[in-house]
Amino acid sequence: MSGTQWISARCPACGGSDVLFVADGGYITCSRIECPNPEAAHKVLESARKANMSMDGSLLIIERS
Repeated sequence: MSGTQWISARCPACGGSDVLFVADGGYITCSRIECPNPEAAHKVLESARKANMSMDGSLLIIERS
């Protein structure tokens, strides 16, 4: 996977460390085959963005282009 953008974080579905990457279309995806929900990180981030809040309740600043 040359040119793959890796993300230093844990997958919320399988707990894998440093297994997340930016897939086609900009989706944050887990690279572990045994992950039960490879799109979990993307869904968590999208939910937080929609709520305009982070997981700890602090306000997120979202830049619009």
